[in-house]
Amino acid sequence: MATVNELLRNVIQLPAADFEEFFSKIQLIHSSKSKGDFSADELKLLEKINSGLPRRQQLRWNYLIARRDSGAIIPAEYEELLQLTESVENFEVKRLQWMSRLAELRGMSLPEVVEFYQIHPLEND
Repeated sequence: MATVNELLRNVIQLPAADFEEFFSKIQLIHSSKSKGDFSADELKLLEKINSGLPRRQQLRWNYLIARRDSGAIIPAEYEELLQLTESVENFEVKRLQWMSRLAELRGMSLPEVVEFYQIHPLEND
């Protein structure tokens, strides 16, 4: 088994996107340890909820939004932005459905689930 210092040395070497994923998973583990164990179904749902958009898609969407906001977007890019926006909205709907499922599993309201699991809005950066 690796020591804490060995683990930290490896974590420091992670690329930013991998570090964010690792950090998110560590937060889930910490939360489960401090609030009691979560079921496998809860952990799967939490992983989906916290996964976010694929990195490449997020970067492209941000780029196109910046192009649109600066007035430099061309028609083909605008069409792509509309398609990506629809994908983002569909992901947000799925995310809400997953949160609703968590609410059912725990017998809680949606706001209670958001607070209990410390669910945050996805970053659009």
